[in-house]
Amino acid sequence: MPQYIQRQNRRRDNRLCISFLLNQSTTWATEKEATFIDNHDEVSASQRIKSSWFDKFIALETFKEIHGHLLVPRTFKVPSNDPQWPAPTWKMHLGVLVNNLRTRNQPKDRRKQLDRMGFVWDTMEFHWQINLLALRTYKEKFGHLRVPQSFKVPKEEGGWPEETHGIKLGWVATTLRRNRGSMAALRETALDRLGFL
Repeated sequence: MPQYIQRQNRRRDNRLCISFLLNQSTTWATEKEATFIDNHDEVSASQRIKSSWFDKFIALETFKEIHGHLLVPRTFKVPSNDPQWPAPTWKMHLGVLVNNLRTRNQPKDRRKQLDRMGFVWDTMEFHWQINLLALRTYKEKFGHLRVPQSFKVPKEEGGWPEETHGIKLGWVATTLRRNRGSMAALRETALDRLGFL
């Protein structure tokens, strides 16, 4: 990687790291603060512990910048030598990390940071809500919920909420009908209110 890119990435990482360590936010530190960190290599033990969390946090931030969401596939591993990613995150098993974050209790300050960035704690509930939104939109557009098996939400705008683009709604509707008797009562009630048979 060219030296100037390494310096540019390090300055970006240092400015974000300082803000993270000082006030637990992801706002950029000033150039003066970044210069201070550049010139001081000694870091306290507590800052090193926070730095470990910071590396994970910055990996999540970078994933979101690149992909626009935080639904990290379980098998996702940060590529190495990729200038889009800060060097400390290279080869990080981010999908495994995200799964661990969801299944283990997190300190309140970390949970708040993750919430602010839009972290999805319950992927099944998240997908349920998106599918419900797609069904509502389909009903508004077509006046019924007899979704053809092959129907897929168009990726161009067309009045569909962006988060529903590309959903195989015909498959979703068929699966919901097939599993109707085994779903949670609240979900069944939501479908009844929508007029889904």
